[in-house]
Formats: sequence, C-alpha cells, structure tokens
Amino acid sequence: MARILIIEDEEKIRNILAISLGLEGHDVETSPNGEEGLRKMGSFAPQILVLDYKLPDYEGSELLSEIRHFYKRRNLPTIPIILLTGLDKDELELGEEYFQEVYFVPKPFENQALVELIRKILS
Repeated sequence: MARILIIEDEEKIRNILAISLGLEGHDVETSPNGEEGLRKMGSFAPQILVLDYKLPDYEGSELLSEIRHFYKRRNLPTIPIILLTGLDKDELELGEEYFQEVYFVPKPFENQALVELIRKILS
C-alpha cells in the first residue's frame, strides 16, 4: 500500500480520513497545517498527498508551489495530490502547471469516494 500524508486543518475530517485510509492498509500521517505538513514531507516521504486548499497558514496555490519546489530542489518526481476544496475548480487561482497531477475533490465528499480515487491513482 501507499504512504499518504493528509494536510487538513479540520480535525474531524483529518481523523476520519486517517482512519479510513489506515483501514485500507495505507501508512498515514496527518498534519493540521501547511508548515508542519511540509516538514513531514521530508521525513515521511509520502507517495500521495491529500491537501485542504484553504489552511490557516497557507493558501492552496502558495502551498502547492512550496510542494513543487520541495520536489524540484531534491530532483524528485512530484507525487499525486488530492486537493480538497469547497471552491469550484474554475475559482481556484492555480496556473495550468498544477493541473497535471492534481485531483480535485469538492467538499463535502464521501470518504468512500476518496478511497476509490486513491485506489485508481495507485493502479
């Protein structure tokens, strides 16, 4: 299974996702904010990132840029990112370079739908 890092400020969502994905056999780490999430990326080396677009310390586009630079500085391929958002994809302020490996999941969402998306990404 995969190493999955969840960066989500809403504790209930973060915990439910961690439990659901853990039950699927994934190795899951969580973070309540972008700063801690970036630190965990280095030590945990996730294969998939589940990211809330609006965090208390980062806007989604800013954090996505930091994540891309994280991988670029280390000459590593980027990982798939599942972006959780209450905004419509057209409302997001992202450049086209972000759309290649980013999967958008609108809030509210069903946990099983996210589990199925991760299965699809891994297959």
